[in-house]
Amino acid sequence: MLPALIGAGVVILALGGVLVWMLVAQSGNGAKATATPSATQATSTATASATPAPTVTPAPPSPSPPPPPPPDGPSAADIENIEASIITGNTQALVSHFTNPVMVILAASDGIGPSTPDEAAAFLAQRLGDKTGWNFNPTEAQLASWRATFYEQYFPVGALVGFDAEGDKISFTFTGTQISTVFVSGLGDL
Repeated sequence: MLPALIGAGVVILALGGVLVWMLVAQSGNGAKATATPSATQATSTATASATPAPTVTPAPPSPSPPPPPPPDGPSAADIENIEASIITGNTQALVSHFTNPVMVILAASDGIGPSTPDEAAAFLAQRLGDKTGWNFNPTEAQLASWRATFYEQYFPVGALVGFDAEGDKISFTFTGTQISTVFVSGLGDL
C-alpha cells in the first residue's frame, strides 16, 4: 500500500506542476489569467477596504426664504366689504374685521371706549342705520380740514374714511389687517 500512496502523491505533484506551468505560460502570452487573486492582491484589497472612506460633511441646508412681510393693511376685498357694510347698514358684517377689543370713539361725547366686536357693530347700526349717500373717497382738502381739528389722530394716513350726505363721518384705523379704532362724528362735531 505504501507504493500506491507514493505513486498517487507523485501524480498529484506532477499535475500541480503542469497547472502552475500553464498559468505562468498564459500570463506570459498576454492572455487573461483566470487564476484567483494572489496573496498580495488580497492583502491590498483588504487594506484598502479597512481604511475608512473620507467623511463628507454635508453642507448645512440653505436657509429657507423668509416669510413674506405681513400686509400693511386690509386687502382691497376687505376694504370693499367694510364700505359695503356701512352703505347697506349691515354692520354685523364688520364683526370679523374688528380687533377684540376695538376702540370706538364718538366725537363731542365722552366716547364709547373699548368694545367687543359685537358691541361696536351694534353701536354703528344704531348710530348710522338711517344714514344714506356714503362716499369713501374724500378729497385731500377734506382730509386736511378734518386732520386740522382736535380729532386729527383719527384720520391718519392709511385710515378708511367716509362721509354721508348729511355730513356724518366715519374713520376706520387699522392694526395690520384688522380695524382697531372706529371714529364717528356728526355734522357739527369737528
